[in-house]
Amino acid sequence: MLKLLALLAALALLVAACAEDEDVVDEPEDDVEDVEDVEDEPDVDVDGEISIAWIPWEENIAVANMWAVILEQEGFDVELEQFDVAPAFAAVAGGDHDLFLDMWLPDTHATYEDEFGDDLESFGVWYEGATIELSVPTFVVEEYGIESLEDLAENPDVFDGQITGIEAGAGMMEVLREDVMPGYGLDEDFELIESSTAAMRADLTRAYEDEEPIVVTLWSPHPEYGLKDLTILEDPQGLWGEGERLEAVGRPGFSDDFPEVASWMENWFMEPDELAELNAAIDEADDADYPDVAAEFIENNRDLVDSWLEG
Repeated sequence: MLKLLALLAALALLVAACAEDEDVVDEPEDDVEDVEDVEDEPDVDVDGEISIAWIPWEENIAVANMWAVILEQEGFDVELEQFDVAPAFAAVAGGDHDLFLDMWLPDTHATYEDEFGDDLESFGVWYEGATIELSVPTFVVEEYGIESLEDLAENPDVFDGQITGIEAGAGMMEVLREDVMPGYGLDEDFELIESSTAAMRADLTRAYEDEEPIVVTLWSPHPEYGLKDLTILEDPQGLWGEGERLEAVGRPGFSDDFPEVASWMENWFMEPDELAELNAAIDEADDADYPDVAAEFIENNRDLVDSWLEG
C-alpha cells in the first residue's frame, strides 16, 4: 500500500510538471503573436487625414482651399477649420491641427513665433515681398492731398477720426497699435476700429461707391487692389517694416508622419502673378464653389503644381 501511494504521488507530481511546461511553452507563443501584431501597426496613428487651420485673410482662404484640393487629389482626406489668428497658431502648435499656411514674418506674426515657434515645424517660404499697410481710395489722395501717414495724422477730421481695422488679434493690428500709430501721433486723434476682415471690406466698398473718405488696414497681396483704385499711404519712418515673407508651418512631428506632404510644402513657392490669379478667382466665387475654383486653378497651372509635388 505504501509503495502504491508513493507511485500515485510521483505520478501526480509528473502531471503537474507537464502542465507547468505546457504553460511555459504557450506563453512565448502568445508573445510572438503580440509582437507580430505590433509590427503590422504604424508607429503613429496616421490614417490619411490632414487638418488645415486657416484665418479669414484672402490669400490664406485661397491657398488653404488650393492645398485641400491638391491633397484630396493625392488621396488624403482633408478638413478645413477657420480660426482667429492666435487660436490657429495654438491649434497647430498643440497638435490639434496639422497645418497653418499663412505665417507672416518677420514682423506681423512675430508675437506668435515667440510664443509658439518652438512647437511648430516650418516648411519654408512660399511667398516673398508681402506688405502690411494703411490704404485709402485714390480719390482721397486727389481731393485732400493725403499721400502718407504723416499727412493722415494732420487730417483726422477727413476720416471722422477713425481707422477701420480687422480682427483685434491680427498681427498687423498689433503693429499698428504699438508702433505705427504712436510713431506718427495717430493715437492722439484717431480711434482704431476693431472689426473683421469681411466687415472692413464691406465698409471699404460702401465708402468707395459713395466716394466718402475712408482709411483701412490692408496688405499686399490682396484682391481689393485689383477691384478698386486704392493708394497705399507712404511710411517714411518705415514703421510697418521692410516687407514680409509667408511661410507654411505644421504641428510637431508632422514631417515624420507625412514626409511626402512635408516635402511638397518645402517645394511650394508662388510668384505674385500666380497668387494674384488664385486670389482673384477665389474672391469672386461663393464659399461653396471654392473647391471647384481651386481645382480649375490647379488644372490651369498643372506644371506649377507638379513642380511642387515632384520637386
